[in-house]
Amino acid sequence: MTDDRRAAWLLLLFTLGTVVIRWFAAGAIPLSDDEAWYWRWSLEPAFHYPDHPPMVAWLIGLGTLVGGHTNEGVRLFSLVLASMAGFIVFVTAADLGISSRGRLLCAMLFHLLPAPAAGALLMTPDVPLAFCWTAAIAVLVRLHRSHASLLWYAGALCVGLACLSKLSGWMLFPLLFAAVTTLPSRRARLRTVHPWLALMLAIAIALPWLIGELAHKPSSLFFQGDHLAGRLGGTQTRLFLFPARWLELLAGQAGLLTPPGAVWLAIALYRWKSLPAAALPVLLGAILPMAATLAAAVLTHPEQNWASTGHPQAAILMVLALTARGNVAGTTKAHAILLAGTALALTALIYVHAVHPFLPLPPERDPTARIRGWEQLAPLHRHVGAVDSVVCDNYGLASQLAWLVRHNEKQVGISSVDRSFHGPRGKRWLVLDQLGDYGQADISLRCRGVVHVPSLTLRDSHGLPLRTIVGFIADDCR
Repeated sequence: MTDDRRAAWLLLLFTLGTVVIRWFAAGAIPLSDDEAWYWRWSLEPAFHYPDHPPMVAWLIGLGTLVGGHTNEGVRLFSLVLASMAGFIVFVTAADLGISSRGRLLCAMLFHLLPAPAAGALLMTPDVPLAFCWTAAIAVLVRLHRSHASLLWYAGALCVGLACLSKLSGWMLFPLLFAAVTTLPSRRARLRTVHPWLALMLAIAIALPWLIGELAHKPSSLFFQGDHLAGRLGGTQTRLFLFPARWLELLAGQAGLLTPPGAVWLAIALYRWKSLPAAALPVLLGAILPMAATLAAAVLTHPEQNWASTGHPQAAILMVLALTARGNVAGTTKAHAILLAGTALALTALIYVHAVHPFLPLPPERDPTARIRGWEQLAPLHRHVGAVDSVVCDNYGLASQLAWLVRHNEKQVGISSVDRSFHGPRGKRWLVLDQLGDYGQADISLRCRGVVHVPSLTLRDSHGLPLRTIVGFIADDCR
C-alpha cells in the first residue's frame, strides 16, 4: 500500500472514530438556545427567516426527518458536514504538495482544533458556512493546476450555498476576486466565459433568499446590522474599549487554535512569501474572518465563532510552516505531536465538560451555562396546556420551552417579544419573564384576570442558579 493510500485509510478510520464520539456527545448535550430557535424555523420551511439565511433550518428539517425530533436529529448534518470537511482539507493539502503524513496531520488538526470540534456538536449557521467556505477554497487551490471548466461552477455552487448559510458567506466574493486576480495562472482564465457564468450561478443560488429579504423589509439584514453596530441586546459596549475587545478576541483565538497552533500559524503568516503560490486562497481564507471580526469589534462585542470560520485553513497553514524547508525531521515530528496532542487535550476537556460539567466555573464564565437547566422548565407543562399562547421576553426561553413541550398534543403558540415570526393567538396567555437576561427586555402588558404562577430558578449541576423565570396567566392581554 502506498503512503497516500495509507494516509487516506487512516483518515477514514480517524473520522469514523470522531463520528462515534460526536454522535454520543450530540445526544447527551442539551440543545442551545440558538439550536432550539433554528429548530422552530425548520418546522416551517421557507427562504426567509428573522436572523439568518435559511440553510440551517433546511438542514435541521432534513435531520429531524431522518433522526426524529431529537438532539441527534437536529445535529445530524453538523456531524455529516464536519466529517466531509475533513476530507476536503485532506485533498486541499494534497493539491498544495504536502506529503501524505502532512496532509493527514492537516485533516486530523481540523477535527481536533477546539473551534471546529465544538462546532461539530452544534447545529448553527456556522456549520454549513464553514463547510462551504472550506470547499470553495479547495476549488480555488485546485484551479491553480487544473484547467477543468467545471471547477468554476463547483466553486459557484459553494459560494451560493455559503450565502444561503450566513451573511458572512458573502465575504467569499472579495476573497475569490483577490485570489483569482492576484495570480497570473488564474487571471488569464478571466478571458473565458466560465468565470462569469459561474458568478451568475452563485448569485442565482442566493437570489431566492434575497427576494425573501426584500419581501420582509430585509429583517435579517437589519438584525445583523444592529448586531454589528452594537445595538442588539447583550452586545452594547463602549466604543473606546475596542482595544480591550481586540485583545480578548486575539487571546480567545489563540486558545481555540491552541498555543502551539497559534505560534505555527503566526510563523506561516510571517513567512507568507515562502508559501506555495497555490496557497494564497488558504491564506486569505484563514485571515479574512479574523480581520472582519476585528473590524466588527470596534463597535460591538463579537463572538469567537465569527473569526473561527478560517480554522480549517489555519490547520493547513500550521502544517505548511511546520514542514517548511530547513526543519530537522525529528524536530518536526516532535512539534507535530505537541500540536496534535495539545489540540486533543483541549477538545477532550471541552467535550467532557459539555457532556458532564465538572469544572468549577461560575455560570457567567461557563460557556455551557446557556445549554444547562432548561429541562427544569417541566413544571410549566400544566400551565402551557391551559392557555392559548405563551409569550416570553426572549427567544431563548421561548424556543427552549417549545422544544420541551414539542410532544404535547395541544399545539400552543409560543412567541417572544425580542425575536418572533409569529405573534400570540387566542385570549388566554401565559406570560414568562426571564429576570436579568441578555436582552433585559421586560414585558409590559395590559391584561385582565392576572394570576401569578410560582417562579422558577433553574440551576446547574452544582446547584448554582442559572436563571430565574417569573410569570402569570391572564386573559384579554394587549
